Amino acid sequence: MAGGVEANTAFHTGVDRLRLDDVVGEIAWPDGMEDFAPSPYERLQSAGAETVVFDAIQPGELEVGSLTAPPPRHRKIIRGDEFLLGREAEVVIVAEHLLPAEGGLVDHKNRLVNLHGEGGIGKTRLAQALCDLLEDYRHFPGGIFEIDCEPVPDANQLAVTMLQAIGVASAEQIPHPAEMLAAALQEISNSKGDVLLMLDNVDPLFDADKGVETCRLLKQLFTDCPSLRILTTCRRQLQLGGYESDFLVDPLAPQIAVSLFIQSIPDQDVRNSVQSLPPESMKHVFELVAALGGHTLSIFLAAHRIVAGFEPIAQQLEQAPKSVAKFLAAPDLVGVPPRQRSLPASLNLSYELLSERAQEIFRKSSLLPGGLYRHVDTLDQLLGDDWRKWIEEAHKIGLLRYEQEDQRFWLLNPIREYAELLLNGGEGNDFNVAVANHWAEFASLQNFLLNPAQNSQAMEKLDLPEDTEEKRKRLAQFHSQACAALMSEEANILSGYRIGLAIDVAAGRRTATGLTDYLKLYDKRQTNAWIARSMVEYSDNPETRAAALNNLGSMLSDLGDREGALDAARESSEISRKLAEAHPEAFLPNLATSLNNLGIRLSALRDREGALDAARESSEIYRKLAEAHPEAFLPDVATSPNNLGNIPSKTGARDRALDCFREVVETGERYHALGRNPAHIVGGSIRLADFLGEENDQE
Repeated sequence: MAGGVEANTAFHTGVDRLRLDDVVGEIAWPDGMEDFAPSPYERLQSAGAETVVFDAIQPGELEVGSLTAPPPRHRKIIRGDEFLLGREAEVVIVAEHLLPAEGGLVDHKNRLVNLHGEGGIGKTRLAQALCDLLEDYRHFPGGIFEIDCEPVPDANQLAVTMLQAIGVASAEQIPHPAEMLAAALQEISNSKGDVLLMLDNVDPLFDADKGVETCRLLKQLFTDCPSLRILTTCRRQLQLGGYESDFLVDPLAPQIAVSLFIQSIPDQDVRNSVQSLPPESMKHVFELVAALGGHTLSIFLAAHRIVAGFEPIAQQLEQAPKSVAKFLAAPDLVGVPPRQRSLPASLNLSYELLSERAQEIFRKSSLLPGGLYRHVDTLDQLLGDDWRKWIEEAHKIGLLRYEQEDQRFWLLNPIREYAELLLNGGEGNDFNVAVANHWAEFASLQNFLLNPAQNSQAMEKLDLPEDTEEKRKRLAQFHSQACAALMSEEANILSGYRIGLAIDVAAGRRTATGLTDYLKLYDKRQTNAWIARSMVEYSDNPETRAAALNNLGSMLSDLGDREGALDAARESSEISRKLAEAHPEAFLPNLATSLNNLGIRLSALRDREGALDAARESSEIYRKLAEAHPEAFLPDVATSPNNLGNIPSKTGARDRALDCFREVVETGERYHALGRNPAHIVGGSIRLADFLGEENDQE
């Protein structure tokens, strides 16, 4: 070939003949490109051609025995083709901590950066992206070397593995690999520049038995090699005594998590189907991703479970969040280690390192989705006085997170569900019962402290001051403390409520009652409606179902769902009527109450005639009951004409309304004669005065 030489893509293994002054190497190409141009080896690799022709600058021939391209500056030995979304800020922040100081400034940065967090949170992928960024910007000219430490048994073998990574031949035969490693790294630094070692999955090397030797090796390398930087990934903080900076890898933000889920679906047709789902089905994607808590491995595995088949895509997505931990396994994945094929396999690596007592506390924490507050004694009775010690052990191993400001331990949802699976395989049922009753008692106590005056007998046990003002302050203090306690433990109480409904309905009812005033105080209408609906579903007899339906109607009315409120009130009235027909003495008061509520719901939907009929029947029942038991039912007699009067007043029947409100006042006077002072008389008197005033104005 005139003026040139052939070379194939095996260029790095050597060629037999070159032209005189053919330019090869890392700096320049024959076409004149200089300064950071890729080497011929890299250029040939990217070209992907079997034959490449280099034009000679000058004629002539030079015999060479062998030509070997320089080793790559960035050795990638870990697969890194997964998506990286939403981590751009973390990459830049960690890179700033890894880079040496410039311009001769004193470098106060720690030379080891550790990315830690739960198994599967995305530490390895973040570290890979960081190495790619540093390579792109030509940092660490001495080389960037990625090393998988999972199969490395101890510190001595770690030194051997590092030697192999930086290109030292026959490293396994070197008698003192740690000393040789320090010398080799120093030589590279002196000749080329700073070196970065990325040590992935160093957890096994920092066990109780191996951690001391590993720490000694790393500290010695930092002493002997001032230009060395190390990036590690681990499920825990390394605690090297000030040598490292720890970065907790956070879960993905919800919108980023949804994008990652869709892009991780391996089948293009399925991915397109998910992207084109209508809004009513797309909500299942958001529900599934929310259940995954931004946990990267969980998102990746869930995406691989959405496949084309007999079951529609929308149905697969709807069913997935109901059992996240069981769903998160993709055993058919190839090219990845077992810990990346299922969530339990990944988390087992951490769980098995815990002591027996720490494992127990970790399992039990699965029933506390709101977290565990270390500064209060709320959980001492449930978990034991020593739970803080053992939960700290689980935290250090990377299974729980800790919020310093709130002093709260908590679990990402996929990890919590994994722990719950472990719990249900052992002591789950007994502990479930204990949890349900614990939160029922807690909610009942805090509900009392919200307003102690509601229970005069219990109030006497509070040992309140005699002074009225001091007593008022103490009661206000109780109220504030109860509000804070219920607010901080709300998620745990609701979890206990769910458990109670499933295994101990009585405990569930006590919890619901204990939350009533708190939920009303903070206007948590959605939660109130959810509790009311669940109480209907778990009613075990007609009487409790009728009462639960009455309550549900009130909650739905507060939410503005008037049709739903009417349906609940109508069903409650039907049940109460059947009960009253069979046992009138026991259930006539319930029927009157249900009819009264039905009238209110009908009136809200402007069915005045229907509302009037229901209110009139309710009033007649109360009147008959009051004749037999005046002390018990005269207040209801006072209330029902009041409600009855409101309905005809809106339909223009002013005379009938006036009679109703006059009856309220007269009934109240009768009740007052019995030594009582009902509050109902006030409303009736005001309405009567209003009506009489309006009539006087008209005259």
